[in-house]
Amino acid sequence: MSNARAAHRYAKALLDLSIERNELDAVQSDLNLVKASMSESREFRNLLASPVIKPSQKAKILDEVFSSALTQTTNKFMALLVDHGREGMMAEVIKSFHTMYLKAKGITHAKVTTSTELTAPLREKFMSMVKEMTGLEVELEEKVNAELIGGFVLRVGDKQIDTSVAGQLHELKQQYKDNLYVADY
Repeated sequence: MSNARAAHRYAKALLDLSIERNELDAVQSDLNLVKASMSESREFRNLLASPVIKPSQKAKILDEVFSSALTQTTNKFMALLVDHGREGMMAEVIKSFHTMYLKAKGITHAKVTTSTELTAPLREKFMSMVKEMTGLEVELEEKVNAELIGGFVLRVGDKQIDTSVAGQLHELKQQYKDNLYVADY
C-alpha cells in the first residue's frame, strides 16, 4: 500500500473518531501543533523517520513532549502510528486529515500569492471573492513572492486566477515565441 493511501486511511479513521467523540476542532488544533513542531525542528523530523530508534523510545519521547499539550485522542493516535511503524508518514497523515477536516466543516482552502503583504481590507476582499465562487467558508493561505512584480495569483482547488505582471510577461513571451510572421523580401 502506498504511503498516500495509508495516510488517507489513518486520517479518515482519526476524523471519524474525533467526530464521534465531538473533538474535531480540538484534534485539528493538536495536529496543527504537531505540524508546527515538525516544521520547526529538524531533529524531531529525523526522530520520526529514523529506523535506528526503537518504537518504544519514540513513543516515550512523543508522550513526554506532547502528553500535556494534546488531547487524549491525539496522543493515543500518535502512539498507534508508532506501534504500527507509520510514524514516518505523520506529516502526510496530518495533511490528509486537514483536507478532510475542511471538507467536513464546509470550508474551502484558497491560496493567494502577492508581491507584497496583504492588508486587512484586501484579505477580506479575497475571502469574499472565494466565498462567492465556491459558496463555502474560506481558509486563506497567504504567500508573498516579490518576483510577481505586481498583481496576484489566486488558487482555489484546481482553478487559478493569475493577474500578476510576471504572469502577463510570461504570456506575452509565449505569444512572441509562436509568432508566425515571415518577412517577404
